[in-house]
Amino acid sequence: MPIITDVGAFPGTEVNWYLDGLSEFVQAALAIPTKRPLWRAKRLFAVPFIGAGAGGQSAHKGTMQQALLGRLELEASRRDIDLVLVLANDSAYTAAQAVRRNSVQWPFEAHERARLDELADHANHGRLVLFLGAGLSRSAGLPLWKELLEQLARIEGTTELKALGELSPLDAAAILDRRFRAKGHELKAETARLTTTPCFGLGHALLAALPVTERVTTNYDECIEHSLTAAGRKLSVLPYHPIQSEADWLLKLHGTISEPNNIVITREDYLRYESRRGALYGIVQAMMLTRHILFLGFSLKDENFNILVDEVRRALEGLSHREQGQSAKFGTAFVPKENTTAAELWDTTKPIPASSRSRWTI
Repeated sequence: MPIITDVGAFPGTEVNWYLDGLSEFVQAALAIPTKRPLWRAKRLFAVPFIGAGAGGQSAHKGTMQQALLGRLELEASRRDIDLVLVLANDSAYTAAQAVRRNSVQWPFEAHERARLDELADHANHGRLVLFLGAGLSRSAGLPLWKELLEQLARIEGTTELKALGELSPLDAAAILDRRFRAKGHELKAETARLTTTPCFGLGHALLAALPVTERVTTNYDECIEHSLTAAGRKLSVLPYHPIQSEADWLLKLHGTISEPNNIVITREDYLRYESRRGALYGIVQAMMLTRHILFLGFSLKDENFNILVDEVRRALEGLSHREQGQSAKFGTAFVPKENTTAAELWDTTKPIPASSRSRWTI
């Protein structure tokens, strides 16, 4: 919904006049009742680079941009909303990123800053691999695992949502698969439909800008593919297409919407997975031994994945780098909520300080 705001003035107009217009826009937009999508935690407002063109500040774009970013930060914090600055070209974007990098103070603790610097170093030296789960595609409007099963159950027409919810997701999917087949329908085809979107989320866009060429996902959707295409990156999708020279590659462990019959969703699919796609897990294990994996939007509860991790840990036991005091950890997981118990479960080397349990290393 566009909201017309007066931000056109003449050279010499005070910068605060434009910023007051921005604040008035936010106040007016908040007053309009709208239905926020369930997958958005906050309402989202888009703002152009006001005053920069014929608005009177064309000769002072740097000053205007710095003031604008400061006010956006203030309004987002004060109103508990999301604000996106929309820019017309690459040069304006590059300038805004430079201003933001030098002026915005991100609210990270010292141990978080150290971990981020470590991840950046891995990325800059080609050692970082991204392992992406359903949580990343939430911002593109796609369901999480349990939400997907609930949607499938409603489509099937069951009234036993609570009973299905108490089962393992794999067993719930197996029951739904039988019921779909009994009605002449395909669970996997419906799953592919529910996880299809032409969009990608902010997280996908940010990750597409990283100097990373290797990615793994358990997602069926094509959000990662869309974001990399938009970023001008060449991509090979495994195991469906061979790796092209000088191209990024994406390993889709649990299938893709373009080939619904190969989707892994029921317990039977998981049990047969090792014999059919053991080589794919072998690739992930090789990454764990040679790279540092960043887990995003992945719950770390996948049983097949836990078996894979245990095999890698056993392979690392007793190696010389442990005797030399070097870390044998192979990845970092970012989680949305603090979970001290899970943190201690995954970090088997030592107790984790309370200050660093919300994000832990595997």
